[in-house]
Amino acid sequence: SPLAIVPIDGGLPTPLDIDSGVQGMVKQDGSALVFNRMGGSYWRKGYRGNRSDDVWLQDLKTKRITRLTDTDLKQYKTFTQDVYPMWGNDGQIYFSSERSGIFNIYRIAATGGQPQQVTSHKDDGVQFPSMSPDGSTIAYENEFEIWTLKSGSRTPTRVTIDLAFDPNTNLVSFLPSQN
Repeated sequence: SPLAIVPIDGGLPTPLDIDSGVQGMVKQDGSALVFNRMGGSYWRKGYRGNRSDDVWLQDLKTKRITRLTDTDLKQYKTFTQDVYPMWGNDGQIYFSSERSGIFNIYRIAATGGQPQQVTSHKDDGVQFPSMSPDGSTIAYENEFEIWTLKSGSRTPTRVTIDLAFDPNTNLVSFLPSQN
């Protein structure tokens, strides 16, 4: 099913002029859309099958659709998952990719070219990245922690979450475990 635009003040969704789309973001100026056609299978490490997804770009004025990642079809055996495309306020397209062996954030120019690795997580991959509406900050999960990354930066920041509660009235029990 195609992606749709919903008015901020309510109303019916209007499908975009694409045949299929599951994850995407309209550029801040409304001129273009980046999206995935299938959504990939992020939970399948190293997946190289027909549900492997790429980043696609649609010019919303001309309706032209361009594939930005894994464009050399002769190299199909090396294709990786490129998912969750997002527009940064620097004009770059950010996305999560398994090119380094685990999911990290990459960026690519809207005109295409070689994707550049932005984050360098080693033990666990980036999950569920999401760009702020103004394109300034990506938030994502990695190793059960929340991280943020400013557009144009290569240094993510771990978000500290402090919880306060009264252990005498909390219904949660804390039990030590030993392996």
